[in-house]
Amino acid sequence: MVKFGRHVQFFLENDHKGSDLYIVDYNEIRDKYIPNNKTDQSESSSRDLFIEKWKTCLNRATVDFQRAMTQIWSTVFDGIFKSNPAESRGALPDDALRFYIQSASENEVHELLAELCQIHAAALTNAEALRKLVKKYDKDAEKKSQHVLSSTLLPLIYSANFT
Repeated sequence: MVKFGRHVQFFLENDHKGSDLYIVDYNEIRDKYIPNNKTDQSESSSRDLFIEKWKTCLNRATVDFQRAMTQIWSTVFDGIFKSNPAESRGALPDDALRFYIQSASENEVHELLAELCQIHAAALTNAEALRKLVKKYDKDAEKKSQHVLSSTLLPLIYSANFT
């Protein structure tokens, strides 16, 4: 079984290389914010720090996904507008993509697809990192008969714009 932290590291060093998309630092959060038998912080302090850091990461992933997808759609609509402005007015997403593919060069279409694949991979990695962090936190909290966070935090992931 491959450890998720290693998977994220491999992703960052290979598939994500050269990309500016935000990726949750799973290893840092796991090591710094999940108690795992640490006794230097109270339960509520540890939980509050974890929740704060986790929500910051969720927010950054959400904002970055929105930024990246806005760039994609701007490219699509700019391309459509240059070739036929009438087609860009009020176009639905599937129509806009179809018009773009018809009007853009093969190279431009491949670049757009590659960018979409990077965005998709980053979104999947972020969603899984956030989910696994909650799972790991809860596993440790249950051992200590402390408050678990799945019912509070997982709905935030599943309702985010990047999942």
